[in-house]
Amino acid sequence: MTAVIFHNPKCGTSRNALALLRERGVEPTVVEYLKTGWDRATLERLATRTGVGLAGLLRRKEADAQALLDSGADDETILAAAIARRS
Repeated sequence: MTAVIFHNPKCGTSRNALALLRERGVEPTVVEYLKTGWDRATLERLATRTGVGLAGLLRRKEADAQALLDSGADDETILAAAIARRS
């Protein structure tokens, strides 16, 4: 099995998911998206494959993400914000 995890080492859920994969014998390709950033094609592909749409990819615990959701931001606005964001 091959797997890719878009990982945030500061996030407990992300750390737990990575640990679970490794416990199950899966060594995923780890992409630390806060370092590498996002590109449009990857975000669109993830939104489609997961079935949650671009808004569903947002970390709702983050104030910036919640502000986008509260404002009713469209997909273009969400894409622009995600691509521009770097930690």
